[in-house]
Amino acid sequence: MGAPVLNGPFTMPMIRSFVPRRLQPWIYVLMAFTFQFSGGLYMGALNQMVGETSLMREDLQMCLYANLAGMAIYFPLLFRMKFRFTNKTLLMAAAAGVLVCNLAAPYITYLPLLWAVCFVEGICKIQGTFECMSTIQLWMTPKRDFTVFFPLLHIIILGSMQLSDLLATHLMYYYHWSYMHLFMGGVMLVDLLYLAVCTRHFRIVKKFPLFGIDWLGGVLWAVLLLEVAYFFCYGEFYDWWNSPVMRRLAVAIVVTLCWCVGRMRHVRHAFLEPKMWTYRHLLPILLLITLVEAFLATEHVLEEVFYEEVMHYEALTAVRLDWPMLGGILAGCLFAYWWMHVRRFNYLRLLIVGLGALVCYLLGYYFTLSADIHLSQLYLPTACRGFAYSILSATFMVCLEEIMTFQHFFQALSVFNMLHMVVGGVMGAALYGHGFSYYVADNLARYGAAVDRVAVSASPLPFGSFVESFMTQMMEVSIKQIYGWVIYACILLLLLFLLYDAPIRRELKRMPFWRTVRKDVEKELKMENAAWRMKNRYLCNLIETIIHFQFSIFNSMADNYLERQRDAYEARKAAWEKKKKHAAGLKKAAARTTGDGAEMLHPFASPTEGIELPRQFTYPFAYTPHPLCLLAAHEVQQYLAAQTQWHDELERGKMFGVLVVRTREGQLGYLAAFSGILAGQNRLPFFVPPVYDLLRPDGFFRQEEEQISALNRRIATLEADEALHRAQAALDDVHRQADEALAAMRLALKEARARRQERRQSAPLTPDEEAALTRESQHQKAEYKRAERAWQARKAEAQAACDCLLSPIRKLKAERHRRSAALQMRLFWHFKMLNARGETKDLCEIFAPTRQGTPPAGAGECAAPKLLQQAYLHKWKPLCMAEFWWGRSPVNEIREHGRFYPACTSKCGPILKHMLQGLDVEENPLKEKMSTAPACHLRTVYEDEWLLIVDKPAGLLSVPGRETDAPSVLSLMRSRLPQAEGPLVVHRLDMDTSGLMLIAKTADVHRRLQALFETRAVEKEYIALLQGTVATDSGLIDLPLGPSPHHRPCQEVRAPHAKPAQTRYEVLERCEDRTLVRFRPLTGRTHQLRVHAAHAEGLGCPIVGDPLYGTPADRLYLHARSLRFVHPVTGQEVQAISEAEF
Repeated sequence: MGAPVLNGPFTMPMIRSFVPRRLQPWIYVLMAFTFQFSGGLYMGALNQMVGETSLMREDLQMCLYANLAGMAIYFPLLFRMKFRFTNKTLLMAAAAGVLVCNLAAPYITYLPLLWAVCFVEGICKIQGTFECMSTIQLWMTPKRDFTVFFPLLHIIILGSMQLSDLLATHLMYYYHWSYMHLFMGGVMLVDLLYLAVCTRHFRIVKKFPLFGIDWLGGVLWAVLLLEVAYFFCYGEFYDWWNSPVMRRLAVAIVVTLCWCVGRMRHVRHAFLEPKMWTYRHLLPILLLITLVEAFLATEHVLEEVFYEEVMHYEALTAVRLDWPMLGGILAGCLFAYWWMHVRRFNYLRLLIVGLGALVCYLLGYYFTLSADIHLSQLYLPTACRGFAYSILSATFMVCLEEIMTFQHFFQALSVFNMLHMVVGGVMGAALYGHGFSYYVADNLARYGAAVDRVAVSASPLPFGSFVESFMTQMMEVSIKQIYGWVIYACILLLLLFLLYDAPIRRELKRMPFWRTVRKDVEKELKMENAAWRMKNRYLCNLIETIIHFQFSIFNSMADNYLERQRDAYEARKAAWEKKKKHAAGLKKAAARTTGDGAEMLHPFASPTEGIELPRQFTYPFAYTPHPLCLLAAHEVQQYLAAQTQWHDELERGKMFGVLVVRTREGQLGYLAAFSGILAGQNRLPFFVPPVYDLLRPDGFFRQEEEQISALNRRIATLEADEALHRAQAALDDVHRQADEALAAMRLALKEARARRQERRQSAPLTPDEEAALTRESQHQKAEYKRAERAWQARKAEAQAACDCLLSPIRKLKAERHRRSAALQMRLFWHFKMLNARGETKDLCEIFAPTRQGTPPAGAGECAAPKLLQQAYLHKWKPLCMAEFWWGRSPVNEIREHGRFYPACTSKCGPILKHMLQGLDVEENPLKEKMSTAPACHLRTVYEDEWLLIVDKPAGLLSVPGRETDAPSVLSLMRSRLPQAEGPLVVHRLDMDTSGLMLIAKTADVHRRLQALFETRAVEKEYIALLQGTVATDSGLIDLPLGPSPHHRPCQEVRAPHAKPAQTRYEVLERCEDRTLVRFRPLTGRTHQLRVHAAHAEGLGCPIVGDPLYGTPADRLYLHARSLRFVHPVTGQEVQAISEAEF
């Protein structure tokens, strides 16, 4: 491919000299691959996009056709852009366009805008691909031989399509469908970086202006193409001619087509010139490519239905067929290259080969499709499809180039791709979809009538499984019927080719150089302008007369138009005034509720002159309450104690918050809020209102909630049906009887086998006796198998009866789930959260970058977001904030009445991260504490050549933290034991816990020690000082623990996915309100001792200094005193003791 051309070796002067010369064209090949990898939306993730967005399958398919339409419509402009701009400019513009479109598409829900983005992405995609391939064309074929260029081009185009589908499907399956857009954005950034650094502006010809281009014609042809795609894409959805939308759209298509043809015949330099249509054999080629594309549309309709509805394949399974498709494409392109360039055989015969491969593909699917097949049986027909598609596409393009001059080739290529990419495929898909709907209904009627005449009373019929199997078979039969008709049509086309020989030239046509093309185009434009002026001079007077005649008509039309515009303006103005009055009314209503904030802003009842104002705002996830917050919380608690109407709910426990603010006038006060709902309301005097009132009687939430409640009532009614209970009881009885009967038969088989074995051992047997024993064994096993099958049939019958009654319940539950999810997302969109900069984001935007991606239930209804929202709304400056618990502790959490707690991380973490932007917030005290921890020396309690035990002081990390480089036991051991191997640290202690830690010097010893911990062979003993008096002297605490979903890293009792946790305790000393306790944990859960000590069902006395479950102090009074285990190498018992310093 690096062969020299006639005037010298191949060079790329637009690339800077430091890029290796042999690598330059390959970089452009790779760049062409990256452009073809892109798409407006990626159909490999279609099912997940339909499930996550509010769009239908037709909407997303229309995005694909819009993308292809953009590619097809842009072909006539490719060379004009090449003559006007440099290679670097065009490639950077194309890459930037693909980048922006890929990043914007996942977040656009307005369909016309999404279609427009996909259309523009298609334009950028084809511009980038053309600019890359046209630049290296002489490197690929020095003589510009299109029998070489087009097969190799199709390897890039068709191969990248399959690889893109594979990558999009895998990213969707393992991560999320939007990751493909992010991946393409990253690839385009790499392309832009390369173009900016490694290329320069270079022109192959003199700059040629963009005059003589029929821009309006291009827009009209694009509109026509999109109208046709919309008509066939949405036809089934709108029920075709039964819908007025389809009838009006058909009229619009006819009008647009007439307009395009009229402009083409009467406008100079039309977008598609009339002369282009006069070339012989053009129309047959266009008709043939449309038919071929329609034949191949079975892939997008029939095969998808078969994979999803008949075989129930997941996307990751079905996409495996892209590999044989890719192999067929590669083989087809290489075969076309060998046929046309190496052997120089007849092009028509190559088309016959392609049609023959197409027939093989259709026949292969027709005879292979069945519910019982394995996916690998479809590899060969799929490879035939790829082989046929690549041969026909490449050969049709070569034929198109051979029958016409280069001047009109790209215009013909645009029409070719309109039919090839859009019209043929969308028409075929619509035809097959309509035919499939007809045949399924027809087959159900025919075979269903036959089933009705079958007598089934003689034996029980498993109706549920029968119906499912029956529907699967009807779909399979319908798919095969359509494949049969397509095979007939394809075979007929193949026979016509065998009888007809088109006189397409086979000799190589010499292509002109770029400078020659430019001069020919410029000369042609000048000659056409002169000819137009000479030819139409005698028409000037007539035109002038017509213009004067129509001027009066135009004036009247303009007056009518302006009158209509004025009326429309007045109507819009009246609507705007009405809307403004309505908004003012809502504002007044809100003012009556909240006023100017005076009702919710409470001045301090106690003097605050001696209290210094905070310098920074509170870090909400770890803090010590400011004195002003303590004062405000005390006043709120006094108010709560006086409210008798909420006594019962307050007894159950509720989180409250206070926010100290300073008004614009300098007044100091505080706001109060509660989390969630109090007494069935979210608007109560004394407290701030919610961010969004979801309990409004006329709001959408109440209305949709009532519909969901109606679904719940219907589900409860169906679940309470006696018939369902009887069917479930019958199913349980059948399972029980089957288990008992089969167990008895297995026992009988075992006893018979023992008797036979005993008889064989007691005395020698004759051959006849041995054969009789063998027959007895075989007979008993066969009887067991028959009984097992009979019981399985009875189970299936009983299960079908249950499924028949459970099916409507499952559908209602699915509908409830869908409605609830949609309601939740709509509700989150109404929570508009402010920050100190005045910026607004809804909850969906706030949680989109997080790991969960969507807001959790109840987000935005906690006290902290409510308080900050009202402060920002009234332009008050937040100074400090605190939240406290009021009431009994929940069963699964540790909450003490009146104690302050940090904000939850799962619900409020992302929200407060946004709302605190613009405020001067304190540093995280835990992070500051870790960063300021001294690198102390670790005292060694025990050491040998395999392990050592060190005494960790309180405040030192066991392993390095995520966001700090503070010293830790691991880092100190790494520096102390540079020759040690493996992870070193065998187990961990919390940062605030002191005591013994076990260190392994080798990876093998580390593995053995961890095995001792897993088998509970290590005896651990802790000493803790508890806040309060423990009543019992000793005992066992058995409370399962699991991570809290809302308050990481806290642990909850009996949380979802909780694991067993057991601790033995013994009281050592009681002194006033303190208790010294010895703990022996039997399991090793996170925070096990801290939770078991603080929880009401444990000891009910938190460890002194516990910031999470108790009250902070100078340190956490928990010390790992003793470790005892059997040495993994020597086998001797090792015991180490470190006495606590408290």
